[in-house]
Amino acid sequence: MKSYTLAQIERWRNRVHRKLPGRHIANRSQAVRFVNEVGFCFVFRTGTAELPCLGDALKNGEDGSIFPDEREAFHGKLLLRRPMLVSLEYLPYFFALVDRKEATAHRKSGRSTLGATAHLIGEQLRRKSPLSTHDLRQRTTMSTGVGKGAFSLALTEMQTRMLIASLSGRQNPSSALWTPARKFYRGQAQRARRISADEARRAILERHFRNQLVVTVADIRHLFRWERQEIFQTLGELIRRGIVTPEVQVEGIADRTYCLLT
Repeated sequence: MKSYTLAQIERWRNRVHRKLPGRHIANRSQAVRFVNEVGFCFVFRTGTAELPCLGDALKNGEDGSIFPDEREAFHGKLLLRRPMLVSLEYLPYFFALVDRKEATAHRKSGRSTLGATAHLIGEQLRRKSPLSTHDLRQRTTMSTGVGKGAFSLALTEMQTRMLIASLSGRQNPSSALWTPARKFYRGQAQRARRISADEARRAILERHFRNQLVVTVADIRHLFRWERQEIFQTLGELIRRGIVTPEVQVEGIADRTYCLLT
């Protein structure tokens, strides 16, 4: 049985998350390479190690000017409603999960589960895109009386459901440009149609283990919001493929822990 201390896990993550001296990101090409290596990451400093974070990996003094642009990575709020970057390789898997979830919800309810204000945002972007946050808010709120707070919440809802994509202004959302996500990332959206939810979860969770080394079921549920049955099914597939193992002990963690086989 494998065993790790918390210090060993931290050293692993610091290396993969590029927090160590000599591995910090100093330019845009390195930032793009980092996102492609880890598959998906948070944008801004979080103070946690739930995911790799581009902000934590930047060399002191560097800022968002070296972030990948929309042609190099997807920008959105997919996990925990935090700004994220997703590599173009992993984007179809996230599209696939969202699409399958939306289809299931629609079959159960017989109607769209999207909020009214989010519908209005989508309608405005179908008429014209890209639109700045200011113009989109004006078009949405002036004609309907929707308040700014409701608009902001709906904009976040659209991002978590991957219905819109940010084309600029990642550090200042008020200056962002917005467009329908599947229109801008047409190739990735088309690929997603051929990916099952099971395949998408397997690919995403495998990448997560390669970034994190050890993970608990509670960690997965908190981050991805998957059902327990989906989590155990995905873990079982990774175990069968010899990618992870439940035979691990971690000092300081009482919950059952799963570990990447290295």
